[in-house]
Amino acid sequence: MLLFVAEVLLALVAAIYVSANRKPSSAIAWVLTVILIPVIGILFFLLVGAGRLPKHRRDKQRFVTSTIQEKTRGAWPS
Repeated sequence: MLLFVAEVLLALVAAIYVSANRKPSSAIAWVLTVILIPVIGILFFLLVGAGRLPKHRRDKQRFVTSTIQEKTRGAWPS
């Protein structure tokens, strides 16, 4: 019974933490991974899924993306 309660709590925490700032399909995949294979899923999420770029790198990427969008605007026929 205690193991079941722990699994339900883990699922709730994972659903809240993992779903923040993610596409729904990605969030569902991570939550299912954590629920179905808890230990390996949590370790894998911490190693791969929780990574965030530093703020200066995200700002630089945002600048590059907007520059590319401006330069290619109208390049593709609708």
